[in-house]
Amino acid sequence: RRGERGGGSPTLPAMRNRDAGVLLVSGLAIFLALESGTDFEVKRRWALELRPTLYRNGKYPTEHERVPRPLIEDLDGDGRNEIIVATRDPKLKVLDPQHPVSGEHKGLPPGEMVLRMKAETTLLSQAKVRSGRQVVAMNVGHTLPASVAGRRKVVVVLLQDWTVMCFDHHLKLLWESNPVKAKVSAAHHREATISVTPTKLRPYDQGLVIVGGSMEYDDHRRLHRRKPKKTPAPADDQKGHDAT
Repeated sequence: RRGERGGGSPTLPAMRNRDAGVLLVSGLAIFLALESGTDFEVKRRWALELRPTLYRNGKYPTEHERVPRPLIEDLDGDGRNEIIVATRDPKLKVLDPQHPVSGEHKGLPPGEMVLRMKAETTLLSQAKVRSGRQVVAMNVGHTLPASVAGRRKVVVVLLQDWTVMCFDHHLKLLWESNPVKAKVSAAHHREATISVTPTKLRPYDQGLVIVGGSMEYDDHRRLHRRKPKKTPAPADDQKGHDAT
């Protein structure tokens, strides 16, 4: 008879009951997933206040006043991320998102938190000049190979005057350089990028920092300005000069 093997009980009804149970459990799981998948709420955990008075209009940054976006990286290799922020002051800050503190002392509503600052440094020149010291690009990376135990990342920033500054994970200045010696006025960076890699070009190098960018004048017509052409003298005047 069909459904029987060796005179045993038929297996077809048992298979159908098992399949029905699997389908029932699967349907219940899908229903619960759809019900709980849209049930979430986003709350602001902490806030980072910026100073709008540092912008020309006092409200928001224009295209040339924008600083790079904050970076979320593990600088010291402890398995916990830090937030690296560049401001218009100009300053560089490392914030700890793992241990926020209450922001009531700063006038924030109850329950809102602020981030604890782990390190901070100024980007002003030695003469305390602010012009040309705004950050236009920022990146982090390792300058030591992965075989070095306990290696930590460095923070590299590019300023408007083409000054490149490299800091350790405590924002201690490691070195500073300016690959572009020419001073460009009335211009801004159109694009800028930084790459930090443990690659060596020479045996005694410790990592490699690559910086690239392009600039444009505030008035792009200055780039295409041509000298006025001299109008040729009339033929009669030329003959008169020859006669004399």
